[in-house]
Amino acid sequence: MAPRPPDGGDPLDRAVGAAFALAGFVVAAGVMTDNSLLTHIATGRLILETGSVPSVDPYSRFGVGEPWTVQSWLVSAIYAALDRASGPEAIRLFHGVIGAAIGLGLWRLSRPAVQLPTRLALTALPLAVGAGLWSPRPLLVGLLALVALLLIVRERRAPWLLVPLLWIWGNTHGSFPLALVYLVAVVVGCWLDERRVPPTELRHLRFGLLGTVLAAVGPLGLGLLTFPLRVVASREAMIGVVEWEAPSYGSPSELVWLVAVGAALLAARRGAGWRELVPAAVFAIAGFLALRNLAPAAVVVAASVAPALARLERSPQPTADGSGPTAVGDRPTVAAIGAGVVTGLRARVARAVGLASAVALTAAVATAAVTPALDLSPYPEAAAEALEAAGLAPADDVVVVHREAVGNYLTWRHGAQAMVFVDDRFDFHDEDLLADHRDLLAGRDPGPILDRRLADVVLWESDAPLSAWLSESPDWSVVVADDWLVACRHSSPVAARCAGLELAPPPELVAADGS
Repeated sequence: MAPRPPDGGDPLDRAVGAAFALAGFVVAAGVMTDNSLLTHIATGRLILETGSVPSVDPYSRFGVGEPWTVQSWLVSAIYAALDRASGPEAIRLFHGVIGAAIGLGLWRLSRPAVQLPTRLALTALPLAVGAGLWSPRPLLVGLLALVALLLIVRERRAPWLLVPLLWIWGNTHGSFPLALVYLVAVVVGCWLDERRVPPTELRHLRFGLLGTVLAAVGPLGLGLLTFPLRVVASREAMIGVVEWEAPSYGSPSELVWLVAVGAALLAARRGAGWRELVPAAVFAIAGFLALRNLAPAAVVVAASVAPALARLERSPQPTADGSGPTAVGDRPTVAAIGAGVVTGLRARVARAVGLASAVALTAAVATAAVTPALDLSPYPEAAAEALEAAGLAPADDVVVVHREAVGNYLTWRHGAQAMVFVDDRFDFHDEDLLADHRDLLAGRDPGPILDRRLADVVLWESDAPLSAWLSESPDWSVVVADDWLVACRHSSPVAARCAGLELAPPPELVAADGS
């Protein structure tokens, strides 16, 4: 293995690192709309209120009380503490700081590539993939942990550092098994290169295993270690979930991913060792299998190919005593003068880049701190308020049917009283419920589903197939709020409460004479 790279004493190296920290901050600190984040915040509130991590589901109408593993309990508690202290803006800044650390770590991982243009490209690739795939949720913590893992292994840092890293990673995001995947891939690659495994790589693997096992010392116990297996076993439940499907290559991030794969092929052509190629190949295959794997795969591929892409054309370097090609006796040569000019130019560029990055980062932080951080416009706020005013939600005796993202919103809004129909915890919900949800989304014969689920109220997008069916059904009355439809069943025991809904009827249901 190559020796640990130098510590970046070059001012230009530090300045460009600051620029990538800025880029990471901007990518990660966007306005928060992610529906999963809402449930993480709600769960963090429960943890702070009760002083314990929930072990059974507190939110679902049809799953309440069932065993539930809160894989991201630690970051959920952090979210809630930040929200309680300074509001969602603090969570946004937290994500930005993580993104900045990822950007800086990616730049450091590119050092083996040596040449500035190559390093810029390799660092930009995973950030460009992340621009379309990073979302403000525990995923970011998992990506930062992956970057830290790569730095520890590739720079041959103390193996014991993997123990606290794996404990934090395991208790914040379900991607922690990627650590073992990477460590095993490195060991296999080393063996293919040398028919032996260097002691440092073996120690990294042993401490990685120890850290993974010790991650179970906490609120989740052994459930933390079996959780990824349950997710894999419930693969059928992920049908129709975009992030679990193979990339379609219709977005810029997915196309940039193909560029990263091209870089890996170039590295293989340039004679990269198996120690680099095996991890890159394993993660590249994962990236081709599921969209959710592209962000970590881009990180591993970019870091793995860096050594093989170092200095496409090497030029003679001056020796330490000046006897090299840049000096002849005591007289400076053209090369020596040119080297001095380049050094001065690098210093000026470093100052300019550093200053611009500092100013831009200050502006980005200030903007993130003072502008609204949470955008709830994709969710049915007006409809939820109307249902609350009419005593229809949250209510123990009312079954409100809605799609998964609305469930996350209602959980954030009502906490343990939400009694949601479904949310995006697809690994948790019963397969029959998820099948009903998919059929409702597609508008397939909703009548039997609503009857079987004893639905009293439906809250759905007004332009969806289900809404059109409800508008035509004699057993349902329909009103709308913005882009959302609320339908009440006439034969429901709680139908009288629907009279309190203060919403406008759908425009298509208003007669031509205005009646």
